[in-house]
Amino acid sequence: MKLPFQKIAVLAVVTAVTGCGGGSDSSESALNLAKALLSKTDAAWATSVPSPSGVAALRDGCYAADGYTRATAAAAAETKLADYTASNAYRVGSKRQNVTVLSDETTANADKTERRLIKVRYSIAFADGSVDNNVEDTLIVGSSSGACATPQAGAEARYWGNRRIVDVYLNSRAARYQNHSIETGEPIAINSGSGPVSYRREVQFGIEDPAGAAAYVIVTGPGYVYTVDGVAHPFSVKLLSPRILRAAPELAGKRGNYLNWADTDSFKFCRPMTGHPANLTTPASRMDCVGVGASGNTFGANLAASEVYPEGIAAADQRFADLGFVAGAGYTFSVYNDDGWKTVNGHLGKIPVATYTVQLESLPPSFKDMAVGRGASNNVFIDKFPQFWFDPAETQALSANLRGQWLFSQTGRWTEPASTVPGVYRASSFYSYGEGSAASNIRGATWPMYRMVNPQALKPGDKQAAFALGLKPEGLTEFSYGEFAVSYSNRNHGNLLSYLVFY
Repeated sequence: MKLPFQKIAVLAVVTAVTGCGGGSDSSESALNLAKALLSKTDAAWATSVPSPSGVAALRDGCYAADGYTRATAAAAAETKLADYTASNAYRVGSKRQNVTVLSDETTANADKTERRLIKVRYSIAFADGSVDNNVEDTLIVGSSSGACATPQAGAEARYWGNRRIVDVYLNSRAARYQNHSIETGEPIAINSGSGPVSYRREVQFGIEDPAGAAAYVIVTGPGYVYTVDGVAHPFSVKLLSPRILRAAPELAGKRGNYLNWADTDSFKFCRPMTGHPANLTTPASRMDCVGVGASGNTFGANLAASEVYPEGIAAADQRFADLGFVAGAGYTFSVYNDDGWKTVNGHLGKIPVATYTVQLESLPPSFKDMAVGRGASNNVFIDKFPQFWFDPAETQALSANLRGQWLFSQTGRWTEPASTVPGVYRASSFYSYGEGSAASNIRGATWPMYRMVNPQALKPGDKQAAFALGLKPEGLTEFSYGEFAVSYSNRNHGNLLSYLVFY
């Protein structure tokens, strides 16, 4: 989950530069207006994280972005002020540069006032040396009359927002997993399941809906082509709202039916109907949200411990390549707020309430790029990922904490990614997570379940955090699964993750 004000550099379809009046003077004026606002933004973040109201002051009264208005974004940040401040600390000292005007259009409002919208692209250089290379914003000059109940007018530029009713994004991620038994804390055996250490390359399909505007989303774009009965089906996936997974009677007791989903949790993939591959190579038209349920929001390829040898690594990289994702390509998120999730292919003929295009900025680094390999012994794995380090007594204590009431926190430590990893990655976040079946379930039933997550923001250079969950929710007796994860970001929708997993 992201907090409001954490800017996501999602690229929309770029429009051609058009001047109001077609002259160079207009383009220059638009550039100056944009630079003036960005300079104010730099000043606001120069020495400390500005207050939510301070950020809101740079936004128009009718600002709207990613499901938030100016007022609701500020209120959400105020509600979790410590989290807001910590998660945005890396922005302090940031500089906006390389500003380009993409379009400049003036229209007349119903009350005869003028509204000028300026679309710009720029980069943000952070004090830690990382750079967000492709930020796009729409700015407003003049009046926002007619756009909302709190319009604003003025000759200076204000942030207008991307006008999206939900937040949609794509992240390219590479991950390392250290796998342990939740019963003993011991590493998983080398030839059992994923083994003591495993890896994954994936694309994350992020959809968050703070305002409750959507029931499900269909995503299409370059990817795996599924052929059945001689008919080729282009890549598509169907993702379901956590509100529905939490409370809809049709989903009671189904996969993904966590009873304490938050409204701002990410949408989850509906799973394929019976008779089709269980993975996401099956298209959205074959997804059975009600019959099978929904889980996860990443699509990728795994590398088990038993496959960590040159041929196995090459085969795993090829499995990811076969999924057909294309760096730089646009993926369409069609947002629906109807009952098309209730039946297989139920979205056919339905009209989306919104459609957005998001660019997949890059592909995750390959297993080969991350130098995955074996160490001196069979259970030692070397790579360029950040790595947790614990002695056996500490992992045994963590497993006992997960099985019990989590009466104490433990400090987790990890190494930073190798300096030779392609790109610049900085520590960004850490979380502790646990889940388990509801105590009221019929004997042997897995669903419904409860989940707990405790996110923590990190500063660049951080190499430790508190592993802590606190008391379990009422109705949950014990965790059957737990994980702890640290994420490093390249500020351009790329992440390196390291997990410590107990199951």
